[in-house]
Amino acid sequence: INYSPHFINVKVSHVSNPVWRLTGFYGFPERARRRDSWNLLRHLAQDNSLPWCIMGDFNDLLTDDDKRGTHAHPPWLLHGFRSAVTDANLIDLPLEGYKYTWVKSKGTPLQIEERLDRAMSTSSWLDIFPHCRLLNVVAARFENAWLKEPTLTPLVTRNWLQAQSPDILHKLHHCATDMDAWGRKIRLHFRAAVSVVGSECCIPVAFPVILWQGEKAVAAIL
Repeated sequence: INYSPHFINVKVSHVSNPVWRLTGFYGFPERARRRDSWNLLRHLAQDNSLPWCIMGDFNDLLTDDDKRGTHAHPPWLLHGFRSAVTDANLIDLPLEGYKYTWVKSKGTPLQIEERLDRAMSTSSWLDIFPHCRLLNVVAARFENAWLKEPTLTPLVTRNWLQAQSPDILHKLHHCATDMDAWGRKIRLHFRAAVSVVGSECCIPVAFPVILWQGEKAVAAIL
């Protein structure tokens, strides 16, 4: 239907079900722009001509239970997101499996876990799919830094066109599998580049220090 850097709207049709709308959503990660996310959600909800399901990374929490960590989530952010969801007449779909979808500082005392990813729908969509289940399974990870890699677009295009099945889920799985292997290589190259740059940065710093220490030793002898 339409799209932007923060959403993709598609119309889904099947012979056995009414036509409905699916939206993939990515909320603004910056706290200063959360209101932009909330207003975008309200704007998308204005098109109520079809049963609607919206899912994605909202970069927001609905309740305190959506976070586990050292610091509580700011109340104004919880209230703002809840208000937007209410204004959009959306129902949060229960998540089965592990409760949280994002982790930071894993394995350290500062570890934080949050449920940033979720799916919501209108009541008319639930009338079509009353037994819908939302499962938290191990998913492919996408790094925003990959968007700067010139080989990303050809990789996605090739995988999408070469997928043997026209089924969109098969295409997504096929693409995600190859992208995961490609991403591991990119990360290795990135780490190697960081190591090289780090070594080069240390050379001009270390040499004057060694020279200065040598001069101090000579001065002490004299």
